[in-house]
Amino acid sequence: MDTIFIENLVVSVRIGAGDEERAVPQRIRIDLEFGTDFGPMLRSMDLADGVDYADVRKAMICVAETGEFRFLEELAVRLAERLLGYANVETATVAVAKMDRWRKAIPGVRVTRNRGGPRI
Repeated sequence: MDTIFIENLVVSVRIGAGDEERAVPQRIRIDLEFGTDFGPMLRSMDLADGVDYADVRKAMICVAETGEFRFLEELAVRLAERLLGYANVETATVAVAKMDRWRKAIPGVRVTRNRGGPRI
């Protein structure tokens, strides 16, 4: 299994357990790691047989910035599920963190999902 990663993608997200917290978008850092097989793309030298990083980046921004989430866990799972929507992605690990929640620490969560595994 080969791995692609995208780190430090910062987006504005309406997220929080309460209505007041969700009223103002918060800066969320997203780190992605997803498993694929580079072989088909390298044999054909055609990006269509691989995973387009730019497309993944756009999709993650779209999911995060157009949705409203109560929990970091919910956002992380939604992003992982979207990654698994790519035909060539077999595993997805997503970490999300609230950049400005606390002054001396950054809280976050990490989820890993596999194709064919449990979904919410």
